[in-house]
Amino acid sequence: PGAYNIAALRNGVDQSIATGSLPGTIRKIRLTLGTKNTVVQGGVTYPLVINSNYIYASFNKEHKQKDSTAANTTALKIEVDLFRSVTLINGVYYFKPFVKPFSDSAFASVYGMVLPADIKPFVMVYNTTDTSYGMAERGGFYKVRGIKPGTYNIKFTATGGYKDTILTNLQLQAGIVTKIPNLTLRK
Repeated sequence: PGAYNIAALRNGVDQSIATGSLPGTIRKIRLTLGTKNTVVQGGVTYPLVINSNYIYASFNKEHKQKDSTAANTTALKIEVDLFRSVTLINGVYYFKPFVKPFSDSAFASVYGMVLPADIKPFVMVYNTTDTSYGMAERGGFYKVRGIKPGTYNIKFTATGGYKDTILTNLQLQAGIVTKIPNLTLRK
């Protein structure tokens, strides 16, 4: 048990929430959410309404969502996609978790720098069948993980009058972390 700021778990930052020895095969995990959930917007804290106190993540039979980290050790990773999970309706924030299990070995990742460093744009990696989101931090660094291998576009969206910028036809491969060249957004 613990309290976690899941908004801080981005750009390649992980949080271990459990360890242990289990016989057999893990097919599904359940996370139980507490009752003191909030969202911070513009420096103001608001209650976050949760319709179900459980998050479920299912892992496929082929084990493509699991990484072997050492002998007899497996890492199970899930991403809680906040861009899809948190909605604002009539002044109330709701949390309906959109969870995606992934592994570093069977999925792709992208990272890079987007400038100016202080604008913190949204990063959307997408194609016709899959979309992953991220957000650059102060300094301009971003990393988006858990992307199915394939051909993707990356869209950078910022406020303050900066124009959206799209990079197209990027080939992303399983187990490969692709460095995207530094990008400067223009007004």
